[in-house]
Amino acid sequence: MTACLGIGEPDELDVTLVNLMEKVVNDEPWESDEGILHHEEGVDFLPANIELAGMETTLVNMMSRETILRQYIDRVRERYDFILLDCLCLL
Repeated sequence: MTACLGIGEPDELDVTLVNLMEKVVNDEPWESDEGILHHEEGVDFLPANIELAGMETTLVNMMSRETILRQYIDRVRERYDFILLDCLCLL
């Protein structure tokens, strides 16, 4: 398997985008730097894994589901000049 930004086994990470989106959905508290990995080249990133595909079933019947990711981003946006969303990582 090819590593994505040095993460060879994203399914083994303790915190990913899915975990934080679940906290937003369940109105649970989280730290603003929770799950964010700091790459040696000066880029911070929040990885996702295969669990993100399952998040769709959680959100399908939820009101305002399109705002869940935005609620997370709103919480961290003050720390960054730019936030890029990578929708596809082919391994």
